[in-house]
Amino acid sequence: MASFKSNPVFSTLIAVCLVAAAAEVYLMLPFKLPGSLYTPSKDSIGELSSLLKDSEEFQTVNPTPNSTNRNAIAADLSLATENLASLRAALTGKGGLAEKLRAEPAPTDPSALFFKVGEFRESMLKKYQEATVVEEGLPDRKIKLQRPDEWFGFASYKHSGAVGTDTIAKVFRQMQVANYLLETLLAAQPYEFAFLQRGPPLSKAELDERDRLISEAKDHSQPIPEFTSPLSTGMDASDFFEIDSLVTARAPGSVEASSFRLSFVSKTDALRNLLNKLAAFELPLVVRRVDIEESGVKAAPPPPPEPELDDEGNPMPPPQLDIRVETLLRKFTVTIEYIELVAPAAPAADGAASATTTSTPTR
Repeated sequence: MASFKSNPVFSTLIAVCLVAAAAEVYLMLPFKLPGSLYTPSKDSIGELSSLLKDSEEFQTVNPTPNSTNRNAIAADLSLATENLASLRAALTGKGGLAEKLRAEPAPTDPSALFFKVGEFRESMLKKYQEATVVEEGLPDRKIKLQRPDEWFGFASYKHSGAVGTDTIAKVFRQMQVANYLLETLLAAQPYEFAFLQRGPPLSKAELDERDRLISEAKDHSQPIPEFTSPLSTGMDASDFFEIDSLVTARAPGSVEASSFRLSFVSKTDALRNLLNKLAAFELPLVVRRVDIEESGVKAAPPPPPEPELDDEGNPMPPPQLDIRVETLLRKFTVTIEYIELVAPAAPAADGAASATTTSTPTR
């Protein structure tokens, strides 16, 4: 007290410094003292440490987010967009046939589809029955149809059109592609036509259900389930087959694919001619599989050679033994997919988007 009275200014400064030091110690304590008006700084220190760690990790990002890398990414995006456009153009087919096929209007009701399928069947049946196959050294022959009542994969529509109106366009597109495949096979000159099958034309709800089952199986590393098409009663089951889900090019939202299976009996030449024609890519058709089995049918042997005559007109004996090897025909079954790219959805207009998000339903 005596020192305070003798040196009041100095003593006051010392007291203020002591109070300030005590306040700093108090604020830096990692726990809360009784009567404290300040929350402990442990949470703040932890948050600061987390931010410092995030900052250090951000600095190690490769590439570092700067203007140079941003421009490089923009250039890569532009190149990828150009490549995608080029790929889409290539997958539409060559020669304009695919555009012509898509430009043909599809029927709008089941009865119109019924008549279209009838016309297709009659036209194709006439072409196969009247076709004359010419082979060098052999008499002309006809192509045999293994089933006299052949519908070329569309027997389901003998008496009516498609059951669901949302599948009419799909059936019509399948008929267009089937017409191309059958005419290509006819030009390849097979010995016998066995059958044409196609993937079932599913509605959007059926496709979504199949995609869901496949996605769930993949997510849980389970075998892909077999999907049985819920075709209506009366549909000819021999028209349809299910392509392996691991083989198909279909990708929901990006690529749609229609599958076909074409079976015939011939020499290997006919198969080669068919595959070469498909490889020309007039339509976006991809060969997925070729199955080969013995048919038990033998090709017609070539005729015997004309005997040579001597000076007096008498036939001369052949100079060597004439060996004839019978050619055994094979049955080929070719699995094919018709690829269609799904057009990207157009972005919604700003006005429409804002109207969608701000409007309220009225009752």
